Amino acid sequence: MCVEPAAGSVPLTTALAETLTFIALSGEQGISPDELREALNAPPRQRLITPGGVQHRVYELKKRTKLPIPDIRFEEAGGRYVLTPFCGGWVDAWEFITGVQGRGLTADLAEIDRLLALWRGNPIKGAKESEVSRWWQPVLAAHRRLVDVIAGLPQHQRGMLANLHPYADLFPRDVVLRQLVGGPSGKPRLLVVEDQVMDAIIELLEDEFDIVQARSYEKWREVVRGGGLRDVDAALVDRHLKLPNFDDNYGTIKVATHLMQYTRIPVTLMSVDVEFSADKQLEICNKYRLVNVVRKHENGALNRQGVLEAVRKMTDRGDRAIAWRLERWLASVVYQVEGAHLYARTSAKLFEDCRHESDRIRQLLSSGRVVEAEAEFDRFVHRFTDSPDTARS
Repeated sequence: MCVEPAAGSVPLTTALAETLTFIALSGEQGISPDELREALNAPPRQRLITPGGVQHRVYELKKRTKLPIPDIRFEEAGGRYVLTPFCGGWVDAWEFITGVQGRGLTADLAEIDRLLALWRGNPIKGAKESEVSRWWQPVLAAHRRLVDVIAGLPQHQRGMLANLHPYADLFPRDVVLRQLVGGPSGKPRLLVVEDQVMDAIIELLEDEFDIVQARSYEKWREVVRGGGLRDVDAALVDRHLKLPNFDDNYGTIKVATHLMQYTRIPVTLMSVDVEFSADKQLEICNKYRLVNVVRKHENGALNRQGVLEAVRKMTDRGDRAIAWRLERWLASVVYQVEGAHLYARTSAKLFEDCRHESDRIRQLLSSGRVVEAEAEFDRFVHRFTDSPDTARS
């Protein structure tokens, strides 16, 4: 989140951003310290904030933004935090609400895309709507209104919204939005790159997943050229894709490498010859940013239970599964940065910063603060990799 006074954009941490958001959403009447603490402690918050913690946040917010107007005032007896004079338009959450309420929105694709782009994170991601603080209700109402507008657009116009898929990733519980971006069924969309047992995979998974098929390396290239990776939630890739006069490890060398470098899609590698060494499996996961490696049976037939469990784990939106995927990705980024450091392509300080930041995110995960860890992880990836913006943790 950013505040945008006349002096320019001021980036805020997640903690300060949500604090300012609640103050802005309270409007001209403001919000009491107790109400602000109640809002900040609402689900999916895992760690409660004390009254002193609220006051400290407001103090840090004033110091960080250095905004002469509006000022945030608090009076000892019955006072309320309020932006005075009220300038909610300086806060992107308020800008989103007023933008959705604007006339002529249904005919303005550029404005719809701009409103979608205002969302760079979602503090209530994963929470049930009934659990969300009342201060977020105007934002959720605007969200529902915007989804209704998008649902009413012709399909070719929805395809012109560059920010629709990243926006949808922030609302995993929104079934209507999921249907708009993830296929007609609303099921998770799974890319399968496999040249031997594709029919068996489809039979196994089609009830739970919309499957994007690539039965050869050439078909994989067609999927990429046609923009078929945009709405993919996870990928199952065969290690051995045979091409004439080439080594048959193209699943790893080409497909997994492309997904690592140009997407944020979780990938499981499938092979008949998964290495028995745990160290070797860990190395290949780190090298290609894989979340899992699953074995086929020795005769090439499908390991149904192993494949099904691996795919479900890649698309599970529960906190435990999200934390597991983030842990895998953190390890891969540290591995890549360490390798670059050993070959003198990065500085020692960058490598140490990478390790320090990854340890800090792991601490958040170990304490159950998954939502905060996701937000910090996005910043971590932007800093230490060249991966694109679309997050699919």
